[in-house]
Amino acid sequence: MSSTFKTLTAFFGGLLTALTFIFGSGAYWQYRESTLKAEQAQIERISRISELRKQASNVLYEAIQNVKKHEEAVKNHRETKDQKFRYESNRIWSYLRSLIEDYKQLEKELAQLENRTPRNIDDSLPPEAPTGIKVQ
Repeated sequence: MSSTFKTLTAFFGGLLTALTFIFGSGAYWQYRESTLKAEQAQIERISRISELRKQASNVLYEAIQNVKKHEEAVKNHRETKDQKFRYESNRIWSYLRSLIEDYKQLEKELAQLENRTPRNIDDSLPPEAPTGIKVQ
């Protein structure tokens, strides 16, 4: 036998052994499966973040709409002195507080998923305008 044949036989024998070890034992497939699971977890995390951001946007939009309603109720109460507008403004005020708490909870969960500290929002609602002021 020639030395070239022996060298090629040894080379391909070693290559076949290496391929059998990698693919035959399942090491490669276990690696691929773990990579796939990590990618799936990342996709689920991104999907959850997107869902939470949408919910937070909806909460903020609803809060803005209710601030406008609150301002209108306060204005109507000042103009008419009708108590139903005062009760309505108090009801809206309470609802705004719950919306702010909902937003804070969503922000806390988002921050945890994004590995950051939660953003602190100014949760002080606009105060009612002063009454009984005379301008000279």
